[in-house]
Amino acid sequence: VTPSSKIVGDLAQFMVQNNLTREEVEERADELSFPLSVVEFLQGHIGIPHGGFPEPFRTKVLKSLPRIEGRPGATLPPLDFDALEAGLRLLHGDDITEEDVMSAAMYPKVFEEYKEFTGSFGPVDCLSTRLFLDGPKIAEEFQSVFRTHGACSGPTERVQDPRSVSRTHGACPGPTERVQDPRSVFRTHGACPGPTERVQDPRSVSRTHGACPGPTERVQDPRSVSRTHGACPGPTERVQDPRSVSRTHGACSGPTERVQDTRSVSRTHGACPGPTERVQDPRSVSRTHGACPGPTERVQDPRSVSRTHGACPGPTERSRSIDY
Repeated sequence: VTPSSKIVGDLAQFMVQNNLTREEVEERADELSFPLSVVEFLQGHIGIPHGGFPEPFRTKVLKSLPRIEGRPGATLPPLDFDALEAGLRLLHGDDITEEDVMSAAMYPKVFEEYKEFTGSFGPVDCLSTRLFLDGPKIAEEFQSVFRTHGACSGPTERVQDPRSVSRTHGACPGPTERVQDPRSVFRTHGACPGPTERVQDPRSVSRTHGACPGPTERVQDPRSVSRTHGACPGPTERVQDPRSVSRTHGACSGPTERVQDTRSVSRTHGACPGPTERVQDPRSVSRTHGACPGPTERVQDPRSVSRTHGACPGPTERSRSIDY
């Protein structure tokens, strides 16, 4: 892109993003924050255009900024390209070409941003423009040519969404990264699973490491937490609502308490069931203890009571209403 074309594009994007018309730009030129390329163009950094600069637009934009009269190159000091190349190699390594030196000389800031981008995402210049902007199609095989590492080709297997990427290299699976959303990261490496982190929402995190699962914490909502550690489950706590809690510890089950609603509670301890209490409604209570049933009391309504004790039935009393 030529310098003048970049200036035109920057100004066009600025107007579209801010929903500005030509008349509004000219009227509000003294208060708008124009792109740097537009300001430098009006200062005369790339010369004087045919017919001169538009006035009073230029005066409104520049205000008290300095202006360059005549050819800009006439006032520039000589540039030591060897020193510039040496500085670039010191910062970015020896993989610096003549094109890099020229880019750094003409667009130093843009070149630094480009090197930061390639440092994070790799040599994207080996991809075509369409592959870089739109991505490959499913089952499309493409070839990437690197500067020093030869060529690499392979098909595209699947794309779940714009935030999900899976990769295979040769017969051996390479690193795989899946990003379902900005809060979810899943990583595996080679045949051995590496650290895995999934964040379905800001309240949910699960982790596994290697062949042995590490500590796992899941928070589905502010009231639910579950944890496991190693091959043996650690303490587990789930709170589906403010009235429900369940706990297990190791290979032996610990006390379990569940409160489905304000009227129901059940408890078990180890291999032997502990006391169990269920309250279906304010008028019904049943109890059992260990292998032997304890006293059982059921109240079907305020006028009916039945009782049994052990293997022998106890007294049963039923009260019917008396009409007066």
